[in-house]
Amino acid sequence: MTGSLQKRYSRYYVVLNLKDEYGKRKQKVINTGLEFKQGNKRRAEKMLRDLLKKYEDTQITICNNILFGDYMIEWLKSREGEIETSTYQGYWHIINHHIAPYFNQRKITLQDITASDIQKYYRKLSDDGLSANTIRRHHANIRKAINDAMKNNIVACNIADRVTLPKANYKRINYYSEEMIEKLLEIVKGTEIETCVYLGVFCGLRRSEVCGLRWKDVDFDNSTITICNTITRGNTLIEKERTKTLSSYRTMPLENELREFMLNLKEIQKQDKELFGSEYADNGYVCVWQDGRSLLPEYVSHRFKEIIQKNNMPDITFHGLRHTCATLLLSKGYDIKLIQEYLGHSSVVTTGNIYAHVQFSSKVAMGASLASIISKV
Repeated sequence: MTGSLQKRYSRYYVVLNLKDEYGKRKQKVINTGLEFKQGNKRRAEKMLRDLLKKYEDTQITICNNILFGDYMIEWLKSREGEIETSTYQGYWHIINHHIAPYFNQRKITLQDITASDIQKYYRKLSDDGLSANTIRRHHANIRKAINDAMKNNIVACNIADRVTLPKANYKRINYYSEEMIEKLLEIVKGTEIETCVYLGVFCGLRRSEVCGLRWKDVDFDNSTITICNTITRGNTLIEKERTKTLSSYRTMPLENELREFMLNLKEIQKQDKELFGSEYADNGYVCVWQDGRSLLPEYVSHRFKEIIQKNNMPDITFHGLRHTCATLLLSKGYDIKLIQEYLGHSSVVTTGNIYAHVQFSSKVAMGASLASIISKV
């Protein structure tokens, strides 16, 4: 790397010969602030040496004044093959509909962006009504992208680390009691999502796991269900022979009542297959329409909400059945570590944080027990 001093407008300027991200030569001119007079040349030469050392140590390249929004789009394209399709589609929406338009409209470049610029963007998102959790998802994209720019020696540091983030919101989890579950199972009887609800209640499955369950994953001989396949949907339908996380891959007991339900369902689907003949979509999935077509996660959620509203049931999401399953197990005294494995959470901390409300009720009971003992002393 080379550099020189130039005299412009009665001042000394440092001119560095660098390379941009494409390997092309690029000059960077820096005003020393020193006037062209006796004694300042030596000081300017020292500034030149210091700047050359700084840039040689970090090997920072000069980005061709790329707008920050354009960089975000290019960064995402470069990662397309490295991340899950559904994750990529979520990132694409955030960057193309929010981040890129905001920063490009303000002509903010990658190398000029400041923590203040990012802070103002988050403030605007908040003013527009976006939740703290959503803003934190935007931040995750921005931070990852700038971090990659730092690794590639395009920027010197990750200024996203200097931003103050809103605190994550704790969302109250709604769930059903035993009595409400009995009522729910009654009102979904005969509907196309009856099987989905059974699996949600008895196994605490996510909707992607419910829709991805195949008959080959159900072992009637050993009375088990193996959760190893999922169906999700972003911009396209995504079928994956894997689960959300490694711990989500699990084998669960096929309890007697659920086992009988599944055996009966298999017989019904056999009859449907004979009825529809060649028109039957025999894809091997458990949760299907009468003609064999797979039920999709979005439809399951929509139909579930429609049914509970029509029957004046307390408002919960389909995912609330997973919480209901765990809550009922906790209330029956099962160890939280076992429940973590049953649900397929990646960490027992996750399980503990989500179901702290049930644990607190147990603490109240424990406190009452202690009080009754102490009062007798």
